Amino acid sequence: MIPRNPRAGFDVLRIGVLMSLLVIPLATMLLAPDTRNAAQRKEFRRAARAPTRPTDTASLVAFPAAFDAWFDDHFAYRSALIAAHNRLCVEFFETSPTDRVLLGKHGWMFVTTDRDVDVYRGVAPLDPVQLGLWEEAFVDRAAWLAERDIESLAVFVPSKAELYPEHLPDEVTRVGPTRMDQLRARLAVHADVVPLLDLAPALRREKTGRFTGLPLYRALDSHWNVRGAYVAYCEILAALAPRFPELVPHPARDYDFALRPRRGDDWATRMYVEDLFGEDHVAAKPRFEPRARPVTTRRNTEDLEIFEIDDERLPRAVVFHDSFGAALRPFLAEHFSYVEFHLLTEFDRTAVRRADADVVIQLMNERGLLLARPATSPFDTHKRLSQEFAASTSELLAVTPETGGIAVSMAAEVVDDPTGGVIRVETHDAFARVELPAFEVPAGMLAVIEFDVTFPTVVELELEFTTSTEPTYARYARTRSTVRRVPAGRSTFYVKLRVPDLRGPIRIKPAMHPVHFEIHGVRVRGVPHGLGP
Repeated sequence: MIPRNPRAGFDVLRIGVLMSLLVIPLATMLLAPDTRNAAQRKEFRRAARAPTRPTDTASLVAFPAAFDAWFDDHFAYRSALIAAHNRLCVEFFETSPTDRVLLGKHGWMFVTTDRDVDVYRGVAPLDPVQLGLWEEAFVDRAAWLAERDIESLAVFVPSKAELYPEHLPDEVTRVGPTRMDQLRARLAVHADVVPLLDLAPALRREKTGRFTGLPLYRALDSHWNVRGAYVAYCEILAALAPRFPELVPHPARDYDFALRPRRGDDWATRMYVEDLFGEDHVAAKPRFEPRARPVTTRRNTEDLEIFEIDDERLPRAVVFHDSFGAALRPFLAEHFSYVEFHLLTEFDRTAVRRADADVVIQLMNERGLLLARPATSPFDTHKRLSQEFAASTSELLAVTPETGGIAVSMAAEVVDDPTGGVIRVETHDAFARVELPAFEVPAGMLAVIEFDVTFPTVVELELEFTTSTEPTYARYARTRSTVRRVPAGRSTFYVKLRVPDLRGPIRIKPAMHPVHFEIHGVRVRGVPHGLGP
C-alpha cells in the first residue's frame, strides 16, 4: 500500500490557486470591456490594436513591439492597478504620478509637457532666430492683410501659470521673461503695423472684478473656462469696434453661467484619480435666441467650423486659433455675417480669400510658441518661390520615378506604374501618410520644395515636419505643418518652410478621404534665410 502524502491536498490547492491566478486575469482581459476601453475613455487615445499574425520577415520583426503595446493597454485589472498606484502617489507621497503634470496648491494641476512650466519661469526662452521668425510672421501677415484693406488683430492669451501663479508650488519661481514676453516686446516696435491685443491685463482685472472668486481657467486642465472665454470675447470686439462699431458684445447678464457635472476631460480623469479632485464644468447658456447658424460643407472637419447670420451689415471674418479658441466660437459667431473658425496656428491666405474676409483674428496662447512653428509667409507666392528655387544651386533632395525612395503608412500603398513615368499612390482613409526621404538643411538656409503632382480632385495637402529640437511629429493637429490647396489635374507648386532647424523626413497627408494620385517629382533646394546664426 502506497503511503498517503500528507502534503498532496495542499499541493493541489496551490496548483488550483496558481491556475486561477493565470486563467482569471486572461479571461478578464479578453472579456471585460473596461480593460479594452479604459484607454479611450479616460486617457483620450485609442488603445493599441491586437497585432496580426506575421506573414513575412518584416511583420515578424515588428510583432513583439506590437504585442507589447497591445498587452500594455489590455492586461487584466489595468485600470484598478493604475488607479491604486496613482492614488498612493497623490495621497501618501503628495507627488504627481506622471511627469506630465505638476500638482499645485488648492487642488490645481499644471501641465509640464513641452516645458510649459520652464517657459513660465523664463528658463526656456526663444533663441534669436526663432524670435525673429515669429516677429517676421506676424509682421508679414498683418502687412499682407493691410494691403487688401482687411482688418487684422493678433490676440495673445496668457498661460494658466501666468494668470494664476498663486496656485503653483512655492518652488516654482520666475527668473526671466517668458516667450510671450519676448514676442510682445518685439511686436511693440511694429505697433503701427501689427494690431496686438494682450488679454493678460483684462483677465487679471476680471479675477477681482465681476468674476471675483470664480476661476477663469480650469483647475485641472490648461485652458480657460467659458468665463475666461467671455472676457476674451468682450475684449476682442472692443478692439475691433473702432472700425466696426456694430460689434457690441452681449452683456454678461445675457448668459446663464451655470455649473454642470464634470465632463471627464481633465488630468485628474486621465490619472484615474478623479474622485480626489473636484471641479465642476462651467457652461454659458444664452438667454437670447442665437442668430448664428452652422454651415455644413464638405470641407468641415474638427479643425473647421463655419457660421452665418442673415445680416449683410455685419462684417465677414476668419479666425485662426489654437485650442483656446473652441470656447470662443459660440460667442464670436453671433457678430459676423459669415465667420470661419480654423484650429490652425498657421496663416492660410486661401481661406482668407475664399471667405472674402473683412477681418482676420489670430489667437494664440503661450503654448503656441512651444508647440507651433511659423512655417510660411503669405508673401511666398508661386512666382516668388519659383524664382528663388530656380536661382538656388543647393540641391538637398530629388525624388523621381527613377530614384523612388518614398515611404507610405499602412493606410496607403505605392501602386506599380507600367510606364515607369510616375509614382502612383493610393490612400485608403484619413490616416494615410506619405513620407519623403530625409534631408539636411545647411546652416543659414531654408528649404524650398517643388512638387509636381497629379490629383483627380481638389485636395488640401498637409505637410508635417520635424526639427532638431522636436524630432517627432506634432501631437496636436497643424502645429508643425502647413497646408496647400492643390487643384485637380497636374500641377506644380512650391512651399518654403521657414524652419532653419528642419530635420528628418517631411510627411505628407494627402486628403481626408481615400484618393489616388501621381507624383512626377519632388525636389528640395536651400535658400538663405538672413536671420543670423
